[in-house]
Amino acid sequence: SYNPDTVIYIGAPWLGNNHLLTTQTFTGSNEFICGFLFNSVVLELRRFYPDNQILFICYGPVASFMRQLFDEGNLPDIVDQIGSGQNALFTDADKGHAGPMMKEMMAIVWLQILYNPPNLLLERFMDHITIWNKDSVRAIVTEVLTFNKSFNVKEGEIMIQPSPEPTIASPNIAHTTTQPSPKPPTAVTSSPSVKSAADTTSPSVKSTAFSAYIIIIVIYSHWNLSF
Repeated sequence: SYNPDTVIYIGAPWLGNNHLLTTQTFTGSNEFICGFLFNSVVLELRRFYPDNQILFICYGPVASFMRQLFDEGNLPDIVDQIGSGQNALFTDADKGHAGPMMKEMMAIVWLQILYNPPNLLLERFMDHITIWNKDSVRAIVTEVLTFNKSFNVKEGEIMIQPSPEPTIASPNIAHTTTQPSPKPPTAVTSSPSVKSAADTTSPSVKSTAFSAYIIIIVIYSHWNLSF
């Protein structure tokens, strides 16, 4: 009641020390964390504060999917799983901090979900601005955005929470989108409920904000390249 216009954002990162895990275990663990956090925290907050936006982005799968591609030899820009250069997936072993390419992929996912800019802006960024392999960028962004599709409802939809699953199966490593376990709820058309940021921001503001962030990413990327 004291802050009726407050918007809450919750993000789910990836596991640290992932060099101690197989790629399959790393992937399954990240997806489970997303589903558990969404069902136990995000949905509860939305139930208690139905008039506030409670945004959720599961960006840990960026790390999972990039590691899958790296293991399969399908990530040409990355030559080391752990290292200090531009072409390393992670910058250290303990925390598993993201390397330059992973940071940029996560930035795109965040901006796309929070601002939902016109597709043309995203396409132009991937075609003309990003320094990374275009096919890799498209595969990563598409995979993770699809994975997050059910987490933030749109205008005219409500969230239905599924029954919890009795067991958690390790996902099969493939280039197909897998849902976290427990699964996120599905959306059905009804009266308006929790909205995504894109539903309450005008197109011009969204486009301007996204363009500004794209400029920041470009400056950051080129600054890093110079050191």
